[in-house]
Amino acid sequence: MGSSNSTVEHNDCVFCNIINVNRERIVYENEQIVIFPSRSPISHIHLLSVSKRHIFHINALTINELGFLDNMKSSALNYIKSRYPEVNENNIIFGFHVPPFNSVLHLHMHCLVPPYRSCMKQFCKVTLIMRSYDKVVRELQE
Repeated sequence: MGSSNSTVEHNDCVFCNIINVNRERIVYENEQIVIFPSRSPISHIHLLSVSKRHIFHINALTINELGFLDNMKSSALNYIKSRYPEVNENNIIFGFHVPPFNSVLHLHMHCLVPPYRSCMKQFCKVTLIMRSYDKVVRELQE
């Protein structure tokens, strides 16, 4: 993992646009992140926990961002538990795209609650091109 080399807003970034202009999709916000539903959901519940700082992807993170990552996950978990009390938190999958498979070059964590809309989407999206939250944290600690 590298250093946070890009933390400025980008006018052409779809997530910066949601954070700064088209805020109607946001369902939760704190000082570091926003949460909103995915525009292309692959599961029953599919939310994105998005950094307010424009960080390109997980390879730009350092060990100094462990608290920030915890905020991304705990905020999403708390939101899901409050909005969807029937969801077993052990079934929630938290993961990040692995470069070069980023759908948007702005750090975001997918929060997925099965069932998935198709087995192929689950396999391709979750298994092949995503890294779990826990693995990202472990890699930063190494």
